[in-house]
Parts: sequence; C-alpha cells; structure tokens
Amino acid sequence: MYIDSNILIYAAEDKGELGENCRRIIENGSLNAASSFLALDEALRVLQNEIGKEDALKSTKMLLSLPVKWIEVKRGVIYQSLKIYEEDDLDPRDSIHIACMKKEKSTILLSEDDDFDGIDGIERRGVEEFLERER
Repeated sequence: MYIDSNILIYAAEDKGELGENCRRIIENGSLNAASSFLALDEALRVLQNEIGKEDALKSTKMLLSLPVKWIEVKRGVIYQSLKIYEEDDLDPRDSIHIACMKKEKSTILLSEDDDFDGIDGIERRGVEEFLERER
C-alpha cells in the first residue's frame, strides 16, 4: 500500500477523527506500507503553511520515523512518471506518486484525493473505506 501526502498531513496535524484514523493506519507496522520522499516534501510544505516552520519540522521528523518504506525518487521513477503523465489526466507530482507505486509493485493507494480514481492498475482507498475493509 502506498500512502499519499494528504494522509501524512492529516496524521501530523488533524486533531479530529480523520487525523486519529490516519495515525492509526500508518503507525501499524504490519501493513507493509510505503510512501515517497516526495510525499514527505509535500507534507512539509503544507504543514509549514498551516502550523509554522518549527512545528512542521517537528511533525515531519516524526513522520520520517514511522514504520513506512520511504521510496527515493530517482531518474527511473521520473522517466516512468513522464509516461504516466502523458497517458493519464494527472498533474506531474501525482504522476510521480503513481510511478513510485509501480516501482514498489503497489496497487492500493491510501489517499483522500479522488484525482487518482480511474488510474489503470491502481485502487484508491480513502481512510474510511480502508478501515472498513480492514475490519
């Protein structure tokens, strides 16, 4: 399972049920979850704007310590993302996320972003849907 940046953001700063559910999911080391350094960068950027630089840095360091496999975005991922960008109706960063997933042979994307719906070979699950299937 690949974790999108919005899940990391909710886990770091949302104090409500959504944030609690995101934290519970990504803290579960038995899920074999992965994300990318790009998602971490996106989370830091958003968190900096929402909670300030110091708290964003602290939250991002906490995220980095989670039991998630962190995927490096190297040249091969970027080449793959360009093919995805050309074929699908995604923005460039979302194409990189899909390329990271394909590199790891992940087919399930944990994300609240419905821009990923309809991508061939990818099943996007929102937090509520994910938790329902895990029960």
